[in-house]
Amino acid sequence: NRIFVAETCEYQKHFMSFFPKKIILTSVEPDHQDFYPTYNDILNAFVEYVLKLPQNGTLIFCADDKGAFEVYQKVKVLRPDIDFIPYGENASGDFHLNFLGIKDEKNNFEIQFFAFCSRYNSRYASLKFEFLPCVVASTPPNSNS
Repeated sequence: NRIFVAETCEYQKHFMSFFPKKIILTSVEPDHQDFYPTYNDILNAFVEYVLKLPQNGTLIFCADDKGAFEVYQKVKVLRPDIDFIPYGENASGDFHLNFLGIKDEKNNFEIQFFAFCSRYNSRYASLKFEFLPCVVASTPPNSNS
């Protein structure tokens, strides 16, 4: 298989030692204040990481997360060659999510992609993390990942 998925750590910019072709950015929030004293410090670290994408690389980002959206906004100005794929309730396009409510202790939502709707039920509170496997699974098996 040609696909390798890794959860990388931003602490002390450890993620800068990776050279991904695609990045899935779920959130950016204040963390590791001993290394990133301000929100802008950690935000800029994620921008720097995304800028490492190769020519025509892909950033898949949660349009519902303020920090992930800010990274997208900064990077799109600097690297218009990157393929930007938003997902979430605030996303437009193939990965727009419609939250349908909670029933039987499950979050219910549908995801618009590839010209059809898919319903997904989840017992978990975080829609952005539950949606992540759908994004990864939708990658065509013969793509250049």
